[in-house]
Amino acid sequence: MHFSVLVPVQVNVTDQDHEHVAAATLRRAILTELLSGTDPKDISRKVSLEVEDKYCAALHNAFASAVDTAVDEAMAPYSQDTEDPKYCVFEDETENLKAQFETDTVECIQYGTKYYGKRDIPGFKVCNDGVVREVTESGQEFLSAKAQQMRVVTVTAKEFYKTFRKYASHFSSYNKEKKAWGYYTNPNCFYDWYSIGGRWQAPFLVKAECEDYAEGVCGAGGDGELPAAPDGYKWTSAARIKDLQIEAMVQHSIDEFTERYRKYEKMWDAQVIVDEKGYYLQLQSDGIYSFGRKVFDPNVSLEDALKEQNYTTKNALSRMLYAYLDTRIEMEPDEDGELPSGYYEEGCVDGEWEDVINNFIAEFTPETVLVMVDCHM
Repeated sequence: MHFSVLVPVQVNVTDQDHEHVAAATLRRAILTELLSGTDPKDISRKVSLEVEDKYCAALHNAFASAVDTAVDEAMAPYSQDTEDPKYCVFEDETENLKAQFETDTVECIQYGTKYYGKRDIPGFKVCNDGVVREVTESGQEFLSAKAQQMRVVTVTAKEFYKTFRKYASHFSSYNKEKKAWGYYTNPNCFYDWYSIGGRWQAPFLVKAECEDYAEGVCGAGGDGELPAAPDGYKWTSAARIKDLQIEAMVQHSIDEFTERYRKYEKMWDAQVIVDEKGYYLQLQSDGIYSFGRKVFDPNVSLEDALKEQNYTTKNALSRMLYAYLDTRIEMEPDEDGELPSGYYEEGCVDGEWEDVINNFIAEFTPETVLVMVDCHM
């Protein structure tokens, strides 16, 4: 699942950021050559190079590089894959495994007086009908004399594994330091990977002359081209609070919705669908649908439709957010040894979401950079 998270960070451009931009520019030139020489049928390599190119393209200026570094630091404590002991706790599975060892059963192959896992005898397999058959190198199955001596049985875990250690090692790992079976995990994780922008690439407007901006990484399926911005503005995935043009964002949303409404209105009047952008538009008896959701109701006027959308400066940011990250939280364990979390989702905090977001942003200085992050879990 992909979801949008607002991440506020403090950004100061350094000489190293300028070096990152130069390196990214050079790498893009190399990637262009590699892509031109890649076999079109080698999809895996092509996709890998294109993804790397997108990330290099995102480092288009020193500010974007600084944002990338700041967000990486802010997100580190919440990664599912982190191995940093500061953020991980040990999940002790010993007692659960001991209890399961007493009651668990195993479906396996019995051959003579020994038991084998269903995939543990080379050249033999348990077929869909529950019969063990021998398999030739070409994949042909047949009931050989040896296979006929094998049968699928269900035995207790103790019969199959003999010892608890063998049973536990099949499902877990033994930690010598903890003297227990289990694993380390991050209790505060909320993503397995992320990108700046991504599916929410460049949702903020700043003035065209603004130098502190970062377009972010193009989301899956995108061509890297941002939509045209209103005259005098440009799109960005990261901007200082003081540079955000909220009123322009609201007006753009209203203008965009109005344009879509007029197009759908013409389609409805003509009873002909023109789906230029692949929105899976469908003409039904009560209106026009996109991906199964009604996007045009002929009985609702443009004025009323805009009222339903409720585009305002108050909800301009909150309406595009699933969660926010309070980067001011000190990741120090409390007296119970538990780490605090600065991650908050809509529906998990008190108050109206738009008020929560606006009050949260108001706590930061105008120089603070707001970053739209596309998270995946």
